[in-house]
Amino acid sequence: MSIILFISDLMIPLTIVIIIAYALLKKAPIYDSFISGALEGMKITANIFPALVGLMVAVANVNIG
Repeated sequence: MSIILFISDLMIPLTIVIIIAYALLKKAPIYDSFISGALEGMKITANIFPALVGLMVAVANVNIG
């Protein structure tokens, strides 16, 4: 069981290291790619935010009533 916990603790940092290493090998513009991806994520968040608020209000009303 402890080996599974050890592996699960390393999954996110290891994934980040692999992505950065792959980008360095391909000589991709890492920072520019990160910034454009973050900007796209913010646009998507702004688009779905009203729906998320509506769902949270609806769920909160169901639990109260």
